[in-house]
Amino acid sequence: MFNESRKSRIWIGLLLIGFVAFLGFSYSADAANQPFVVDSSLDSIDANPGDGVCKDENGLCTLRAALHEASQGVNAGVDTIILPDGFFTLSIDGMGEDSGLTGDLDIFDDVIITGDGADSTFIQAGDRSGEGIDR
Repeated sequence: MFNESRKSRIWIGLLLIGFVAFLGFSYSADAANQPFVVDSSLDSIDANPGDGVCKDENGLCTLRAALHEASQGVNAGVDTIILPDGFFTLSIDGMGEDSGLTGDLDIFDDVIITGDGADSTFIQAGDRSGEGIDR
């Protein structure tokens, strides 16, 4: 019925369709995990944790707000937070609280935090070195 050449072309076609479908699935999964780009050095919480949008009550994306979103586990896989250069000072007092709303930053899901370099992006807890707000 089918000659060997035609069978080979059919198999190659099916393999290509499967490969393209796989690439499309991989791309859509990666596209869902857009990085959270921090645009404010203020220390404020996310206005609506779990909605996938990093915004505090003023519409700014802070480090703490980005971690709130990343920790909700809304996105599949690892979330990425991108910090620009500058100082990111944690200033919301509160010891012993473990949801990231006050004190130190609490991380509950896989996250990668990238900055503009070790000599230009700094995260510190409290206004002066050695004077933390939690631990």
